[in-house]
Amino acid sequence: MSFLETNIGKKSEILVKANYSRVILVPIIAQGALIALIGYLIKTFDLYLLKVTIESLGVNVSEDLFTLLGNLIFIIFLIYGIILAVVKVIRTTGIELAATKDLLVGRYGKDAMRVPLEKVENFAIYKNIIGKIFNFGTVYIGTPSVSMKFPFIAEPEKFRDSVLELQKK
Repeated sequence: MSFLETNIGKKSEILVKANYSRVILVPIIAQGALIALIGYLIKTFDLYLLKVTIESLGVNVSEDLFTLLGNLIFIIFLIYGIILAVVKVIRTTGIELAATKDLLVGRYGKDAMRVPLEKVENFAIYKNIIGKIFNFGTVYIGTPSVSMKFPFIAEPEKFRDSVLELQKK
C-alpha cells in the first residue's frame, strides 16, 4: 500500500495526483556512469603516470601492484557511482503528492504532509532552464503550520491549478 492510499483513507478518492518527471532520471543515471568512467580513467592513465614516475626514480615496483591498485580504485568509483544513482532514483521515484476533495497529502523523502485543503495558503512553483524545457519543476506548498517542497513534479502548473480549483469548491 502506498503512502497516499494509507493517508487518504478508503472513503476518499484521489482527484488530482502529481507525478514526478521521468526526464530527471536520465542525468541521475548519467552521473553514476560518469563517476564510474572517471574511476576507469584514473585506473588507466594516472596509474600509468605514477608507474613511470616511480620507475624514473629507480624504484622497482611489481606490475601486479599497479594492476591491483588500479582495479581497487575502479571498483571504489564504480560502487560509489552505482550507490549514488540508486539512492537518487529511489528518492526521486518516492515523491508522492495528491489531493482529494478535502485533503492534500504528500511525501518527499522522510518528510510528509497531510493537511486539509482549506489550510493550504501558498502554492509556489520554481522551474530552472531544464525544467522549463521539459516542463517540470519544484512545487512549494505552504500552510500555517508546515511548508514543504516537492521537486521534479511534471506539469506543476496543471497540478496547482487543479488543486486551487478543488479549493474553490
